Amino acid sequence: MNHSIANRPVPAITAPTAESPDLRSRIPFTRAFSLYPFISLLEEIGAPTERLLSQSRVRTDALENPEGLVPLHFAHQFVELASRREGIENMGMLAAEKITSFEMGHFGQKLQRALTVYEYLQTGIRLIGSITSGGRFWLEYEGNQVRFNQFSPGKKGAGHSQGDIFTLMVTINTLRRITDGQWSPDEISLLHGNEELVGDPGALTNARIITGSPFTSFALPVTLLQQPLRRPSPAEASGLEDDAMKHERMPGDFIDSLESLITTLLGGGYPDIHLAAEAAGISKRTLQRRLSEFGISYRAIVERSRFRRATELLANTALPIAEISTSVGYSDPSNFTRAFRRQTGIAPQQYRQRQHGEYAL
Repeated sequence: MNHSIANRPVPAITAPTAESPDLRSRIPFTRAFSLYPFISLLEEIGAPTERLLSQSRVRTDALENPEGLVPLHFAHQFVELASRREGIENMGMLAAEKITSFEMGHFGQKLQRALTVYEYLQTGIRLIGSITSGGRFWLEYEGNQVRFNQFSPGKKGAGHSQGDIFTLMVTINTLRRITDGQWSPDEISLLHGNEELVGDPGALTNARIITGSPFTSFALPVTLLQQPLRRPSPAEASGLEDDAMKHERMPGDFIDSLESLITTLLGGGYPDIHLAAEAAGISKRTLQRRLSEFGISYRAIVERSRFRRATELLANTALPIAEISTSVGYSDPSNFTRAFRRQTGIAPQQYRQRQHGEYAL
């Protein structure tokens, strides 16, 4: 990339807000791997991680697939609870030291292909929504500096703030590694109140902290955009190119996101509407109003989510029928079989056989 490309004007961008229609129209999720650095930090100090996850309604089975989806509100609840219980005010800062952008699943794989810092940032801008639905990055040129801005979705609170700091510092730390520590930001702009969550100012390489900003951001010289990326270390690159790792699609609209949300809750039994509303970060009344706008009942959404998940497991796994029944929220396999037969006219085992071209004699 040449210098003229680095100075290319950036189209005007209307930065998102908490009230942007696209953010109100769907329930936000994050990838399971986003919680791994926090979990690693807690395990190192002997914290009761599983209990904290349970109290925050984050199911441990939902974390088994790094690319799986976790309701963002529950993820924030977990970080907030863990930070408060363990007295770690700068948890987002400390967790960010445990990972680089290159280690973030399929997103990290795409970043690894960038040839320059400019391409690395542009790839992150284009794909950040694949990690956290509603997340946004954008650049603004300021003379010989370029400002990297980020917007973190979700209900405001301590967990949201810790997540915002975490995302910021992962980007900064990755850039510092790319430059072998030769670059660090001169200033960092933080949302009001987030300055209390950075801990030791030295961890920010003595950057000047600007508080009360509308978005979290930092500036870097335009000349840095031209720097080639060093190849990721074996540790960063290992384990990320497993094509068998399931990369779940981020939901596209409210109903789609509600179905995905309910699917993440099914393993705990029938997901009560109060639990679904809590996971979405909204009130039960708001959830019911949104469903009314779409002309569909909550129960219908649950049944559709159960059926889709069941057919997926029947077609793609060898799990026993009883285990599939439990995983889609039925306590009694016979109830699952009856419900499945109502939907398809055949029993679950027959459906599986047909999917595999097997027919009982």
